[in-house]
Amino acid sequence: MKPGKPRPPAYGKLLLEARRAGVRIVDVAVVVGYDWAPPSGGRPRLALKPEDYAPGTVDWRCVAGLAVAVHLSDGRYLETVKPLLAEVARLAPEVDIVTPWPLVREFGCRCPASVLAWCDRAPDEQGRLQWPSWWPGELERDHERRKQQFRSWVHKRAA
Repeated sequence: MKPGKPRPPAYGKLLLEARRAGVRIVDVAVVVGYDWAPPSGGRPRLALKPEDYAPGTVDWRCVAGLAVAVHLSDGRYLETVKPLLAEVARLAPEVDIVTPWPLVREFGCRCPASVLAWCDRAPDEQGRLQWPSWWPGELERDHERRKQQFRSWVHKRAA
């Protein structure tokens, strides 16, 4: 993506228009790759080619307050997607990454971004595990708080 003003991902403007028109949307899929077919489940989707992404170039405000599943079909782009997960997590209460292969054995092919970040932690000079640069500790705390608020809201709506 060219430097300058961040732009929404493909279909981002349509998602914003639907939300502004009163369409109730709780979750959205973000497809990273070249096959932009909608994922199963009928949820709205956004799409992005890997080479069109660089940190700070995409306006993710269209996912604010939504649960987001980032679909990645090609392992070559996992490192590219990690900063994207963090950018989305600054606005979305739940962010998962969905791949055709298991990233973390306990979660299978759908893994919370925070768990992927937890697995990427590395020790500092004193041997204490530190969050990776793409998912700082402040983000983890803020994201966890938003996630708990979102789950509480969903639970209240279901009751």
